[in-house]
Amino acid sequence: MRDLCEVINELLLVIPEEKSELKEILEDKKQSIEIAPPEMIFSWWNEIGDILYNHVFSDFYPEVAWQAEVEKIWIGDEYPEDLSNSNF
Repeated sequence: MRDLCEVINELLLVIPEEKSELKEILEDKKQSIEIAPPEMIFSWWNEIGDILYNHVFSDFYPEVAWQAEVEKIWIGDEYPEDLSNSNF
């Protein structure tokens, strides 16, 4: 399993500075994750996914290049590049 704090660090590198609210939320959550017990990690993955959905992947926001990069980081290397034929 990937390290969620490392994933958040990667996300923070590609999210633009004008999205400071999102960056602050992710930084705050990362600090909590670092001290959380291991049995809580699945809940944290879900919470970060919800945050990204609401701030990045929602239909309310037009797609821009950094969003595609966030999606790529979030999905990770386990999944194929082309998800158009997937069952997601």
